[in-house]
Amino acid sequence: MNIKQWIQRFLLWIGAVGMLLALSGCDGAEQAKAVSPVPLDAAQMVETATQSQADSGASTAAPSPVDLYAALCAPKTYAAELQSETGFLKVHVNATVELQDGNLPVDRTQLHRFTNEEAAHFASVLLGENAHYIDITQANEHFTKPYLQREIDDLSDSIAHWDAYGNFKYDLRYYTKDEAEQALSEWQVMLPTLPNTLPAVTPDFSSWTPINASNDQGPIETTDCYQYHFAMRDNATVSRLAVQNCPEVLSSCFLEYARDMQHTVGAMNPDLENVEGLITISQESAEAQARAIVDALGYPEFVCVHQQACLSDFRDFAYFRFFFLWQIDGAPTLYWNSSSYSDENFELIQVCVDNDGIFQVSYHNPQDVLGEMTPAADLLPFSQIQSVFEKMILVVNNQTEAEAWNKDDMPKLTKDYYVSSVRLGLSSVAESSDSDSRLLIPVWSFYGYEEGRVNDGEPEKLGTNGQHVLLTINAIDGTVIEHF
Repeated sequence: MNIKQWIQRFLLWIGAVGMLLALSGCDGAEQAKAVSPVPLDAAQMVETATQSQADSGASTAAPSPVDLYAALCAPKTYAAELQSETGFLKVHVNATVELQDGNLPVDRTQLHRFTNEEAAHFASVLLGENAHYIDITQANEHFTKPYLQREIDDLSDSIAHWDAYGNFKYDLRYYTKDEAEQALSEWQVMLPTLPNTLPAVTPDFSSWTPINASNDQGPIETTDCYQYHFAMRDNATVSRLAVQNCPEVLSSCFLEYARDMQHTVGAMNPDLENVEGLITISQESAEAQARAIVDALGYPEFVCVHQQACLSDFRDFAYFRFFFLWQIDGAPTLYWNSSSYSDENFELIQVCVDNDGIFQVSYHNPQDVLGEMTPAADLLPFSQIQSVFEKMILVVNNQTEAEAWNKDDMPKLTKDYYVSSVRLGLSSVAESSDSDSRLLIPVWSFYGYEEGRVNDGEPEKLGTNGQHVLLTINAIDGTVIEHF
């Protein structure tokens, strides 16, 4: 039996016997409520979320702010030491418990398709009202003299540092130094033949290009579409704006803007000391610029929840990255970066700012609220969430227990989880497999980092930037939320 099958069997067993009994009142004087970690269906979960309001005849009007620490009997800090039966996994909890002042709703949402008007507005904000749009499909491979000169300078730098990063800097375009030098010679010959500028074109924000997609079963019938726009600000730099409506093929709609197509953002680095000398703008000034661009795009209800100082792959430039999440009537949505970049759980705007201003912007998974299921969900007390966490953190994704790792003749894998923050907020879950609507529900997320060792080797850390989630629990029914 593999570890995944074992986990599934364990979950079913727990559900059969009723994993926990928790008291609805802090002092244990109220009737006990049973919770199963086997996920409930969406209708049952909404019924559970609204049960106490129905029982009490509570109004469906927006509730007044409440002290959730008192309402959920939640401490300000939570500490615990846990370990699996084998001792291969240990969990160290020394966490702050983060709650906002107010109730959390349950909302039904649906992925939003960008309109022609929105695409035009994004272009006006990001590329500028008087942008010099170009038709990239008709341009020469290297566009203009100033553009190719930048390419020549970059390739010359790669050749000069070939052993360190030369072939990687051009995405393995040139496998040998001789190939790179040959290309450089050809570019130098081409340079005098190029124009200094390209003619401008008029962008059409009502023209969407259909996406042709297929899989093993053949062509995919889809209404997915996209539009790309390119503009030159100084005849040497090409800016790009992509707006995509792709729910059927890519399970997402998104916009992506890059001020300079020739610069990649590279690796993230949360340590500001490593970018000193490469970035002169202060983090406060950069965040103010990011906030202004999010507002200009038309999303003032988004709030900045995280920021990073980042370094490019080749350590030649640095920037700040800011993460903005949607708030619904003051209720925060949660984000974690242990998932894929465009994970459908997150409606996320990211803004990168360097010394010259806004460098890159992306907005993934815009959502429309179809209806409010309840303005104030009936949540389990923290003690019950804590009990679920202390059992399930040792089971879910616990690869250290896998037989393949820890046989006598195989490597020994051990892990330590360090939990530093517990946050209550909203997260998106699928309502059903045959519907494109989702439920935005209250969840508890346990943030921290992992430290793993193979045999007695040096430990390797994962998720040290404060946005790595180790476990997420449905705050309504106590089930574990899967991380993609």
